Amino acid sequence: MALDWDKLDNISSDMARRVEQAYIEISQALWQQTQGMTAQETALFINNTDIEALMTAKLTNVFAEYQAGVINILENTLLSGNISQEFLESTLNQSINYLSQEFVSKTTWSMRNEIFNGIANKLDIDDVIENMKKLGYDEKHLKTIVKSGYTQFDNAITNAMASEMPDNSMWVYIGAYDGRTRSACEQKILSSPATKSDIIRRFGNLDNEVWNCRHKWEPVTDNIVDQGYEEKKLD
Repeated sequence: MALDWDKLDNISSDMARRVEQAYIEISQALWQQTQGMTAQETALFINNTDIEALMTAKLTNVFAEYQAGVINILENTLLSGNISQEFLESTLNQSINYLSQEFVSKTTWSMRNEIFNGIANKLDIDDVIENMKKLGYDEKHLKTIVKSGYTQFDNAITNAMASEMPDNSMWVYIGAYDGRTRSACEQKILSSPATKSDIIRRFGNLDNEVWNCRHKWEPVTDNIVDQGYEEKKLD
């Protein structure tokens, strides 16, 4: 069975919404507690507050639900070759670590900076949050990060599967083919179906284009259209 893009989209949307909600709630709480403080007192308070721990606590269930959702997607996705449970768990942990770096470490660093800047420039908390969104911490951009984190995980599995299959095994590049399709993905669509050896010779590996990519390589089954292969470009 092909990747359930709708399920991945729902997982990404939910996670992005909750990450945005978490940093907004923490920013508002920190801002409230700094009211009436001097600039030096505010700096000491913000620097001595473990914002990463606050974000981690807020997102514990979010990461757990992401993990459960990805496992559910994987259980209903075509897998071939000898892929061990240990490899899958290790690769999924890498995906979660990537998202933790993006949503905990990088986000809290930006929160500190924007709160400092907001106080220095006499802004209100709504302005601080809006500036965070302009830096890429809006729900749309956060959703793209989630999808890209999943894609790294999926690419690792695809290449591991391919390594266990013969060079003449047939693969197809599935996913949307429309006006948003990047030229690199279009080349892979137009080259499908193709043998593993031809794909590696032409593209280097069986990765998709990672950042917000809507495609993936899959071993050919009986009907590539049912797998999600789009032969003709939609207007």
